Amino acid sequence: MANDLGIPGLATGMDTQATINKIMQYSRKPLDRLKQQQQTLLWKQDTYRSLNATLSQLRDLAFDLKLQSSYNTKKVTSSNNQAVTATSTSAAVNTNFSLDVISLAQAAQNASSAPVSIRSKVTSNDFNDTGESITIDATNNSFQIKLGAKQETITLAAGSYGTYDKDNLDDLAAAIQEQLTSTAGFTGANALHVKVTSNNELQFYTGQNPDDATVQTITLNQAGANDVLAELGFANNANSKELVGNIISDPGNISITSTSNKFKIAVGNGSLQEITLDIDDYNINEFAAEIQEKIRALNGSYANIEVTVNGFNQLRITSPAEVPIRLESSTGNNGLTTMGFTSGTVSDYPKNTITTSSSIWNLRDKFINTGFFEGKNATDNFGFTINGQSFNFNYNNTIDEIIAVINGNTAAGVSVFYDEYKDRLFMTATQAGNYNESGAEIQLTDTSGFLAGLLNISQEGETGGEDAKVIINGVTTQKKSNTFTMNNVTFTLTGEGKANVSVNADTSSIGEKVESFVNKYNEILASLYEKTNEARPTSGGKYNYYLPLTDEQKESMTEDQIEKWEEQAKKGLLRGDSILKEAINSMRSSVSRVVETSRNLTGVPLAGTIDTSGANRFKVTLGEKTEEIVLDTG
Repeated sequence: MANDLGIPGLATGMDTQATINKIMQYSRKPLDRLKQQQQTLLWKQDTYRSLNATLSQLRDLAFDLKLQSSYNTKKVTSSNNQAVTATSTSAAVNTNFSLDVISLAQAAQNASSAPVSIRSKVTSNDFNDTGESITIDATNNSFQIKLGAKQETITLAAGSYGTYDKDNLDDLAAAIQEQLTSTAGFTGANALHVKVTSNNELQFYTGQNPDDATVQTITLNQAGANDVLAELGFANNANSKELVGNIISDPGNISITSTSNKFKIAVGNGSLQEITLDIDDYNINEFAAEIQEKIRALNGSYANIEVTVNGFNQLRITSPAEVPIRLESSTGNNGLTTMGFTSGTVSDYPKNTITTSSSIWNLRDKFINTGFFEGKNATDNFGFTINGQSFNFNYNNTIDEIIAVINGNTAAGVSVFYDEYKDRLFMTATQAGNYNESGAEIQLTDTSGFLAGLLNISQEGETGGEDAKVIINGVTTQKKSNTFTMNNVTFTLTGEGKANVSVNADTSSIGEKVESFVNKYNEILASLYEKTNEARPTSGGKYNYYLPLTDEQKESMTEDQIEKWEEQAKKGLLRGDSILKEAINSMRSSVSRVVETSRNLTGVPLAGTIDTSGANRFKVTLGEKTEEIVLDTG
């Protein structure tokens, strides 16, 4: 065997390395013994620390039993939690209350007096091109419009004849609105409006209440020889359920390649589905047919999708079902642009409420009160106050941001949210009750006109707060809040109705405290007894105990072997330990001695007994069951 350590002059074949290792092993024994003794002491220390923590828990439980508050706990019960719930402090006296809740306290509320966004709409092509105009005269002044089941022919009056372009489209919209309202009778539940959008488009829209079960469709049709629909920028049979693309400039030559043959579509709440068109050259009608075929191949809610072409060479995508259609671009492919649509386009039907995460400026055409934005810019500031707190924003802010700032100001005292279903903004006072007898609970100052002009919120729209009305023990009274405290009892009114509330001593909680102490006492006593009587295991031979492993021993063992060895080595280290024995004797004497008291304890006695049998040798029993103990402190 080759030697690791060569010794010049000797060639006897002796394993000098093994000899050296044995010499070193012998010399390390005193150090190993010291390390083993140190580890044994550390293990004992850990056990002492664990037992001390448990004894501290027992001390805390014993301390609680010395407190008067531990025995003065109260139990409050209500005969009708649907009307009243209650809690109490230990200072409450045993008594009964009779309550009859007439009405709950209500917080003041203010809200949009009408929906803030348009409901159904049909939009014309824009009039942004230079020289583009509309001529209205006796031969070019009529069109048909239908809202739900109501259909009328609109004929513009002679006083509105003339030429219109983007600079005076508002005048034309006003002339059409006059005919819609005064002549055609589109008012009330059938109210129909027309306006000019920020992109110089004419737009017919409804602002009907979203609570209505049925959303009425707007449809525009030609009206005979004097038809002006095309002049107004609308295709025949244009309606509020369709998606209309931009005008395709070369309808006879649409070339679809590998970079322009894909787009995504979703119907209703469904996930986006990718459409792949055949690579080919199409005219616009062939193109529409190809798109329709590929969409309908998805089946289900896509099977009835219609793709047609209107008179302006625009693609129209319509679903007969009352569900929205959404279009998105495919990654790295401009197929949707070739079709004339913008990624993210969604049909407004059956819902056209505002998107609160978009900037107010980008939503301006979706608000009913579009005229509010005339003469304004996106960066213009606006402000208002709520209960004396000032708020300032600009039109690049979103409704979500405005709501977050208001709700984050606790001094304003309101909670604000936008309800998409009702299409209204709601403000609710955070404090219930009528706490401002001389005026509104939610004080508004609309310095910029933003609240009233765009969100339909005014001071006059407040529904004032109301105090709770309740009869307590035959006395009619009012409370500012649905939660109030009386005679150390806190009542919470939960609904109209009658309830009897009883306050009594909670003896069950006293029993639980005593039981917790007894259980912890038994647990600790058993643990101490186990430690002082635990035998030390041996690894072979009467006194060959498991000792802490040396570093050298660990090197030749697996982690599992080390763990099992140390588990045995830790056993019995505190056998006969004088400190633990003293703790056991102290605990035994504490529960076995007589304690004098000036109180008269009746019912199930608090008599301590010692159980000296079994492994848990010293156990305390108070009565038969601690939860059955009855204390009389009278």
